[in-house]
Amino acid sequence: MRTALEMTKFVLVHERGYTENPEELDRLVKARLEHMHKKREDLIREGKNPDLVKLGGFPESALTYDSTLRNLQDTMNNILSQGESDYVPLFRPIEQTLAFKSGVLEGNNDVLYALTSHSLWSSNKKDIIKPYSGITGTLQHVAAAFTADRCIIVHWGGGEHKPPKIIKVIPYDDINGVRAEKDKSPFKSPFTDKTTEGLVSTHLSLNVDNEYIFTHFYQDELGWDIACQTIIALVTKYKREKYGVQTDVAAPRQPQHAPQPIPQAAALAAPPTGAGLPPETIETLKQLKGLLDADILTQEEFDAKKKQLLGL
Repeated sequence: MRTALEMTKFVLVHERGYTENPEELDRLVKARLEHMHKKREDLIREGKNPDLVKLGGFPESALTYDSTLRNLQDTMNNILSQGESDYVPLFRPIEQTLAFKSGVLEGNNDVLYALTSHSLWSSNKKDIIKPYSGITGTLQHVAAAFTADRCIIVHWGGGEHKPPKIIKVIPYDDINGVRAEKDKSPFKSPFTDKTTEGLVSTHLSLNVDNEYIFTHFYQDELGWDIACQTIIALVTKYKREKYGVQTDVAAPRQPQHAPQPIPQAAALAAPPTGAGLPPETIETLKQLKGLLDADILTQEEFDAKKKQLLGL
């Protein structure tokens, strides 16, 4: 991603359920129709008029593929329009900074992941940004973009007449851990009655005994921690390439003062513990599995290191 609009569309897809994909639209239409038919049948069983919208019903005329598709497309257009109004200005300082830095948008200035947050909290209490209610229509007031080597944080605060500005640039050298916590109260999808979206807090732990916390939306219950996993992969890849970390992710060989590779999130499934494996071996296996899943290790490298750790 290189432009504010591209970053905006990325966030809308991952946090707001926006899509332009015909296959995904078709899936959503069918799921919505299934939901509406079920609601209609429930009302009939209860002796209520299923055509009355005020009772939660759906008229027969609404239960067609074309009608549902038009409504869904209108919803997507509204999401995009609101996103362009709210998020493009929010991401604009990042686009301008990356372009100015290199003269052209190229190389490691590509944005590989982006998210928005309605607030930014820090464990040292110095960099706390609370939600600001003076910006009409904008729920998220903080945005973060992740390149190949750094995280850039921008904040839109102080009112509509004060433009967003970059408040923090965090080199990956300063990040020593990433974790995620899921909110206990997920939302229901606006298209079906299934619970598919909610809030998640993504924590960046820094070498200076500080932690930044973003609170943002997720759309897929199975991938609620995708931001955490992606950031882990980006930081780990950066440190491996810079400090020559190969398969021994527990401690880089050169230089001696190099930061440790980022620890794997607890959300990753742990390998079978076996009998009598020490905790440090289990943790190392978790880290290796994370590097394998992020395509940083090959299957052969993973298998070789696993056999070495297990003494096979």
